[in-house]
Parts: sequence; C-alpha cells; structure tokens
Amino acid sequence: MRKYFNVLLFTILTHYNVNAQERGELSIGVGDGIAYEFFFEFESIVSHLVPSIISGHSFTEDVSVNTPYLFLDYRKPLSDRLKVGGQIGYYAYNGTTTEYSAGQTVYDVYDVKKSVFVLMPGIDYSYIQRNKFRFYGNLMLGIGIASSEVNGTMDRSKRGEENNVLFAFQVNPIGLSYGDQFKVFAEGGIGISLVNTGIRFKL
Repeated sequence: MRKYFNVLLFTILTHYNVNAQERGELSIGVGDGIAYEFFFEFESIVSHLVPSIISGHSFTEDVSVNTPYLFLDYRKPLSDRLKVGGQIGYYAYNGTTTEYSAGQTVYDVYDVKKSVFVLMPGIDYSYIQRNKFRFYGNLMLGIGIASSEVNGTMDRSKRGEENNVLFAFQVNPIGLSYGDQFKVFAEGGIGISLVNTGIRFKL
C-alpha cells in the first residue's frame, strides 16, 4: 500500500513540477472593437434620456472605431488545460451627436472623442490540443479607464471633458491557435470585440 502511495505522490509532484516549469506565453493582438461600439451608442442613448424628457430635444448618434482594440496578453500554465494571466489594451472612438429641438431642427452638433485603457485579469481553458493545434476558450474581467471629450460645433462654448472607470470584459468561447514556439491565433466572442487575432510566442 505504501509503495502505491509513494508512486502516486511521485506522479502528482512530477506533474505539478513540469507544469510549474512551463514557460509563459505573450500575445500581441488586435480586435475589431465593434461590440463596444454598440455599447457606446446605447450608453449615449441612456445618458440623453433625461435631457430629452426635460427639454423635449432628441439626439442621434453616429459612432465609428478610430483605433481598433490593440492588446498585449500574458498567460502562465497552471496545468495541461488551465492558464491564468492578464491583458492590457487600448482603443478609441470618434463620434458625432446631433441634438434636435422640439421642432426637429438641428440645435447643435457635438464632436465626441473617447479613448479607453483596459486592464483585465483572465483565465484560459483548453478544450482540445493536438500537436500544434489548440482549441480553447477564455474569460477576462476588469476595468477600463475612459477619457471623453465633447465639443459643440455650432456653439463653441459647449465643451466638456470627462474621465471615469468602466467595467470591462471579454468572453471568447471559441479560440484557435496553431504553432509551437511561435503561434498565430484567432478568437471569437463578446465584450470589447467580436473577433480578436494576433501572434503568440513562448517566453
């Protein structure tokens, strides 16, 4: 019995020692930023709801990605399937908010600029790994430090700047990578982007 126990203990310790010696991976990637574009438009609608009720004015939004989501990601293996780490990223938007009076004439047009720095810890789980091919998913939750600037184009006195902290997340149930020391990858999900892609290499 003691012999079997010693064999089991040796196997467990060897397993975790091998995983502890596994090198971490660094990823450099880009995301489309489209998912957050939808959120930005929704946020603007909500923020203008009360002014619309009070003044009778209405607002329309036109938002486009100025800088796609650029990110740097690090992962450290805890086991054959599980990795932990974090991601930092940046993206920016340009937009136009048009304010209409009660008679639906243009009251003012605002240029909106918004940039966000993101910090998200996360986990990575491998579904299938065969040779150089890996099928996986990941989950990241964190914060975004947002900086916004609004300028009225018809009334230049209407200017404003705002800095706030946002909840940030990215859930990618589908991820594919191919390679060994150097890899290419693509991920699909919801959060900041619908699609992320890039390169990954072992440190």
